[in-house]
Amino acid sequence: MITRDDIPYWLEHVFVAVTIQVVVGTLLDVTLLSTDGVTAGTAAGIAFYAGREIRDRQKLGRWDWPGLIAPVLACLIVWALV
Repeated sequence: MITRDDIPYWLEHVFVAVTIQVVVGTLLDVTLLSTDGVTAGTAAGIAFYAGREIRDRQKLGRWDWPGLIAPVLACLIVWALV
């Protein structure tokens, strides 16, 4: 059985970012507030992790590059595939 300790933290970041991307994109497409919900969802997923990593940089004094790059790349890959 896979436990939380078996999953790298950056992969958890990917799951959260892509979930934000899909939820925001779907809500915007369904409510017709945007004709390009996928792009807005991508921006939301990336912005969430950029903001989080900037805050962590201020608190910890160092950049968490895997924690930033993995979710950004995942969102861009999903955006490119859709």
